[in-house]
Amino acid sequence: MRALLPESITNISDEQLLERYNSKQRPFVRFNFVSSIDGSAQVDGLSAALGSEGDHRIFALIRRLADVIVVGSGTVRAEGYEGALVSAQDSQWRTSHGCAHTQHWQLSQQA
Repeated sequence: MRALLPESITNISDEQLLERYNSKQRPFVRFNFVSSIDGSAQVDGLSAALGSEGDHRIFALIRRLADVIVVGSGTVRAEGYEGALVSAQDSQWRTSHGCAHTQHWQLSQQA
């Protein structure tokens, strides 16, 4: 993965990506998702097949920055979400950077 702006970085590190995605303004809201060219957010009922390795890397990294993660109820059911949404390594990173060790889920349901 490489960064193009504000300066070009050939092999951007996780820390450099986190610096670029973080916001010093609190509170703030970030939306992140991938979709197919026709606008679909899933393939065969799951979202994981849509993203590239780089997409999955960014998705995991920006979860480190979130205090609340909003997940659709259909995604929770289809993809079997349970427990923590970040790894032990991510939780350790959060603690070492002054964030709460754990995060909250916010379940979203279509009306």
